[in-house]
Amino acid sequence: MRETARKLGLVLVALFGAIALTFTSAVVWAATTVLVVPGTGTKDPSKVTGYQENVVGYYVQPTGACGATSCVAKPVPYLAEFWPIPLAGWGGLQGAKWDDSVASGVASLNKAYGTADKSDPIVIFGYSQGGAVVTAVKKQFAEDGGVPDNVSFVLIGNASRPNGGLFTRPSFLGHIPILDVTFGPGTPTNTGTSTRPVNTTDVGFQYDGVTDFPKYPVNLLATANALAGFWYVHGKMLAPKGSDDPSATPIGYTPEEVRAAVAAATASCTAGTYCQVSGDTRYVTLPAKILPLMLPLLDLGAATGTTALVRPFVDLVSPLARVIIETGYDRSDYGKATPFGLLPTIDPVRLSGDLLGAAVQGVSQAATGTGDASRYLAPKPTATAPDTAADSATDSAAVPTPAPSTVDRSTPLQLARSAAPLPNTTSQAEPSAVADPPTATDPTPVTAPTETASRAPTPTDTATPEPVAPGAPGAPGAPGGTSNAEPETGTATAEPPAGSASSANAPSNPSRSVSEKDSADQTEVTPAAA
Repeated sequence: MRETARKLGLVLVALFGAIALTFTSAVVWAATTVLVVPGTGTKDPSKVTGYQENVVGYYVQPTGACGATSCVAKPVPYLAEFWPIPLAGWGGLQGAKWDDSVASGVASLNKAYGTADKSDPIVIFGYSQGGAVVTAVKKQFAEDGGVPDNVSFVLIGNASRPNGGLFTRPSFLGHIPILDVTFGPGTPTNTGTSTRPVNTTDVGFQYDGVTDFPKYPVNLLATANALAGFWYVHGKMLAPKGSDDPSATPIGYTPEEVRAAVAAATASCTAGTYCQVSGDTRYVTLPAKILPLMLPLLDLGAATGTTALVRPFVDLVSPLARVIIETGYDRSDYGKATPFGLLPTIDPVRLSGDLLGAAVQGVSQAATGTGDASRYLAPKPTATAPDTAADSATDSAAVPTPAPSTVDRSTPLQLARSAAPLPNTTSQAEPSAVADPPTATDPTPVTAPTETASRAPTPTDTATPEPVAPGAPGAPGAPGGTSNAEPETGTATAEPPAGSASSANAPSNPSRSVSEKDSADQTEVTPAAA
């Protein structure tokens, strides 16, 4: 009897111990905090419908950062202006200069990080000018002893990308006093440790003029294409959001394709997944489904009713244009600071062969209707409308966490010069290692409190994140990329360039700083809802 009681007691102790351990783990790792630093024109991402949900759903959750619990997105409000550019939300002649704006973001991010629960994982996210803010804070971590093990970074449209960033290409210019703009070598890649060699994911779209600017601007076709990418591509990375048309997509990619691509690159970073690791950073460069330079032609065709003529022309010339444009790039190492160069080294034999092959490809695709324009104008599925908060709260289906990351550091990433699109699934990149992307809907964001900035943003200020180019209305079967998609203001404005390695000091004009938001502005996104 005594022996039986003893065994029963041991069982009860073990049972209560297991329950306590489970409860403690659930409390300690209850949720991942995502600090969202927006781009130029978006002073507070919690004010833009879908912004924070898409940050988590498109780019953070696919990296596995949310685990099996949830991610809580918290806004990092700041000035987000760029004097003297007169685009909506950028401030114009009354706006803050670049370095002051970035410094205000650094101060706000440091405050948000200081109040975050350090016992939970923390993801610091930056988009566009927000990339410059995150770059400065990452440098601070490196100077103060290193990046904590619970902190990781996700950057999109990062103009501080060492090789390709618009604010790193002219790094030899240093600081320009009148504009108060500081160019630099880019986001640091030397903060990894032996236990966690990769702590940063940098996602960009090929030919986005802010994060994928050519090394050799003497290649005028490449330069013009990148400028078109600034207008057509850079502001689309979180579409649809705000007042976007529900059919708007990240430049021809469905949300499911974006999630699948990021998850595939996280699971296996190879050229096959359009991924490259350099130092502590995983660079994901999604191939352009169409050259940005061709989008004005499609807009013109839609506006004049001549799409039937323009489409085969774009199909015909796109392969040749891609080959020529790629000679303006050096994609060997995205993590290596690479300033502008004068003239590229070209192998004439290889170039001749590539041009010949591209010419044949163009003729074939124009004749069969299988080229860039034909695929781009094909109907795309409309983005699913957000579910209610109640439905999101009761949805308990868990999204499998991506498999442990593997990287291939030996083979430099070389984006295909053909117009082949990224598949809808991850089968191209070790399908056995990656689960299918989630398709559940995004939750409804919580209500944001009253703005607490000392310089209260106007309605235009709070509703102009990452402006995008106007589409071509009436294009038959056109996706969001060339339809009526407009920026939050309803005007035709372009997304800001972003991402310099600016000073991390407090703003020189503190009276115009933006204070940290109340925690009620946070948006919780569960993996099932992402």
